[in-house]
Amino acid sequence: VLADEYVPFQWTYEASSAKSWGKVENLFDGTHTKIWHSDYKEADGKVLEKSPLPHTVTVTFPEAMDIAGFRYYPRTWGGTSGKVKEFSVYGSTDGSSFTIIGKGTFTYTPGMADITPKEYKLPKAGTYKAIKIASHACKTSFHSRTSATCTTSGKKAYYTCSSCGGYFEDNIEKKPVPDFNTWVVIPATGH
Repeated sequence: VLADEYVPFQWTYEASSAKSWGKVENLFDGTHTKIWHSDYKEADGKVLEKSPLPHTVTVTFPEAMDIAGFRYYPRTWGGTSGKVKEFSVYGSTDGSSFTIIGKGTFTYTPGMADITPKEYKLPKAGTYKAIKIASHACKTSFHSRTSATCTTSGKKAYYTCSSCGGYFEDNIEKKPVPDFNTWVVIPATGH
């Protein structure tokens, strides 16, 4: 289902959290002037507490539908927050039990200029009664550097994520390591 091909008024929506002015229904109202926003607490213009990741949106259909992907329109105003980057997609054939059916990453041009709609196609289309999209929240573990000796290879320091199974060079920008088994090796120094 893509944005031009649905009847959203018959769907039901649920979010992990939402501000009163940023309801989840805003994602499906056909305009791009309102947003869904996860809940947060603020005082004197400063954010004091945010809802924990992952943020989720679940859409339940009146009948099972063929789903091939979705289209997402990034936030167009009010700051750089609120742009989905990494996410997982879960499908349910009965509306209550979900299994992962895809993972993706949206990229943006730095700054507010990039408001281009983002489209995600599932690796394999399927028929689902409900879809859940979850922002990715890496739960990383640090792995220390192991020095190489003259006869034994060592390993670079790295991070792993227990949520997505990814390998990362760092814990801040989460730079993925595409070929971990090659990248991690520190060659033996030799004699």
